[in-house]
Amino acid sequence: MKKILSSKLLYDGRVIKVLFDEVEVDGMLLKREIVRHSGGCAVLAEKDGKFAFVTQYRHPFGENFFELPAGKREIGEPVSITASRELEEECGLKPTSLEFICEYAVSPGYTDEIIYLYYANDFELASQHFDDDEQLEVNWLDKNEALSLAKSGKIKDGKSLVALLWYAVNKA
Repeated sequence: MKKILSSKLLYDGRVIKVLFDEVEVDGMLLKREIVRHSGGCAVLAEKDGKFAFVTQYRHPFGENFFELPAGKREIGEPVSITASRELEEECGLKPTSLEFICEYAVSPGYTDEIIYLYYANDFELASQHFDDDEQLEVNWLDKNEALSLAKSGKIKDGKSLVALLWYAVNKA
């Protein structure tokens, strides 16, 4: 049995909110910081045996990451719309259909963020339009190269790894 005893907003930012909750779970008092996030979507886009990846600087790590095209979900926005919008914004590709892969909890110990993953292999060309604070480059990686980079640890982004694992199990 779970009962929230108190919840205090510590931070209300542009992307996240941070709360401090006191919760009673099975008679035990727990104190937890919780990061609230609207979630995001990513697309494993395949064309001619290659996957679309973007590279962008990730400040917490101080380095560029290979990642699938992805972005933050607007509150209340259908996840398939987010996925389609982000693929178009980052890669200039408008998917004609999306295959749902899965949703997963990013780090359930401290955040409610959910990532929704999709697969697409048929597109119409569109124009890229990055967010004001985005600087990224699109790279088309051969699927075997992408799987090798994941295996070697050069791709370490969770959403990309989950999507590549799904591909290896279901499509390869």
